[in-house]
Amino acid sequence: MWKLHLDQSNLAHQLARMSLLPHLAIITEWDNSEREHYYLFSAHLQHVNFPGEYNLAKYKFEVLLLILNAALSLDGDKHQLHGSDILYTYPNGVSQTHYGHQDPMLHIEQLQNPFVTAASLPDERPDNRVSRIISLAHDDELVREVIVLYGLSLGDYLYLLINIFKISENIEHDFKQMLTHPKMNAAIQKRIEDELKKFRNGTTIRHYMNTRAGSGLQARHGANTTVFNKSKPTVNEILNDVQKLINAWLDAKLELG
Repeated sequence: MWKLHLDQSNLAHQLARMSLLPHLAIITEWDNSEREHYYLFSAHLQHVNFPGEYNLAKYKFEVLLLILNAALSLDGDKHQLHGSDILYTYPNGVSQTHYGHQDPMLHIEQLQNPFVTAASLPDERPDNRVSRIISLAHDDELVREVIVLYGLSLGDYLYLLINIFKISENIEHDFKQMLTHPKMNAAIQKRIEDELKKFRNGTTIRHYMNTRAGSGLQARHGANTTVFNKSKPTVNEILNDVQKLINAWLDAKLELG
């Protein structure tokens, strides 16, 4: 069994007592000094071989943890989980670790989808919002991409503007499909529409994301003569608006089914 050792934190302690099934679980183990240790476990690693596929396990855990942290953030948690050693535990209880090498293409592949279709998942389907967001990321490719892009932005602000542009375009595209859903109603439509308006052409955020004179190194476009003569939004303002947009969209998808 593969498991990722999590840093000690109140959040890890809290989540170990909350179900994240069917795709993730945080398990608790005690050492000889009766100290608690927390580990992230996922059924999506059950067919990964030790030690030959250590790199695959490493990148799967990295992306699954990113998705979990993104879901927690969207649910209002301001703290993040951090992992350290990856361990493989044999049926007799003996654990081993291993060290691999960098494999950028494998990493990108797992960012695209760390879930395994053939994984044998538990039947439990808890009703907490974090678990439901993770399940939606498993089931819906576009949700998964938005969650991963958002999670990458939380980890490194250099990704923020380019990723937010893609997030808004993905949601804009999916929203058009959602309008034909038989359960769509005016309240859901208005909530998403109101949040999308902030990211469309002509808005301050869109102009700031696109313009080198506004956002510099983070801009979507390179050198040009376009000027930026508006008040620059702060990182917190941008993150707050994108969180509202993603949450409006996710809540609609969870409600519409």
